[in-house]
Amino acid sequence: MVSFHNEARYLRRCLLSLLDQTYPKDRYEIILVNDGSQDASQETISDLLDAERARVSLLVQSDRGPAAGRNLGVAHAKGAIVAFTDPDCVADKDWLVQHVESYVSNEIGGVEGRVETDWSELLYPIRVSPAGFRYVTCNMSYRLDALKEVGSFDEDFRWKEDDELAYRVIEAGWRLVSATNAVVYHPVKMLSKRALISYGLKHRYDIPFYRKHPQVAKNYFQLRRLGPLAVTPEFLFSVGSLLAILLAWLALSINTFIGFSLIALLAFLAVWQRRRMLKRKAKASLLWMAVFIVLIELGRIYGSVEFRKFLL
Repeated sequence: MVSFHNEARYLRRCLLSLLDQTYPKDRYEIILVNDGSQDASQETISDLLDAERARVSLLVQSDRGPAAGRNLGVAHAKGAIVAFTDPDCVADKDWLVQHVESYVSNEIGGVEGRVETDWSELLYPIRVSPAGFRYVTCNMSYRLDALKEVGSFDEDFRWKEDDELAYRVIEAGWRLVSATNAVVYHPVKMLSKRALISYGLKHRYDIPFYRKHPQVAKNYFQLRRLGPLAVTPEFLFSVGSLLAILLAWLALSINTFIGFSLIALLAFLAVWQRRRMLKRKAKASLLWMAVFIVLIELGRIYGSVEFRKFLL
């Protein structure tokens, strides 16, 4: 199942990879949801839709977000297992086989596959890919019964809806397992300044995630208590950096050695934060990472006010 919004550049090759699976052709359906696209996404696959009417269903809705798009697809699904990928992904030929074969017991409610990308091209946060993150719906499948039990995706989320669903499935008593041979390729995407700002501010959805899953969030966000507030390492880093800059500026006017020592400490904190945020092989732009951390915190402050649950 694929929900897409303005993905004319990628959608065709994604659909071609889904049509070319080694899983028996008469035993799976492909559900596409056009989530209010305003570009030529649908037109790029019109010939495939005409040729594959028996296998491909197209649903259309207004721009309601990926959670709502996937829920519409789930509502029309006929199979016992629903496999999700994103319109900018290319699935390996054995992708669906590997997902289905991983449901070896009735206790398994979902399977996460492996996301590959051009690791050498990653440069967080300006050239990004979801590779290395958990439960991302660019490569995830669920038992339909599990989705029905927990109510599928929460449409109040416009981001992190995939993580949130996964933890609800786990909390309902289902097992989630990994299938490392169920591979999709996700390209590295270069974010424009506008997209980077949007990406950072989407962390407003960290707050409803924290509200719904407080115990999970302690480890997920590496939370610390600061009086009545729950704070993250990004917040502590931001505050610490601002204090270090202020102290370094004051110290330089008094004593050069102390000033440069504080500047060295600030540089160490910046490098430490960069290493902590990078999960795997990716490099990072130190300047843009600092900007991104500020955007994350602005998003969380906005989300704390919006959802009335404070997480910084």
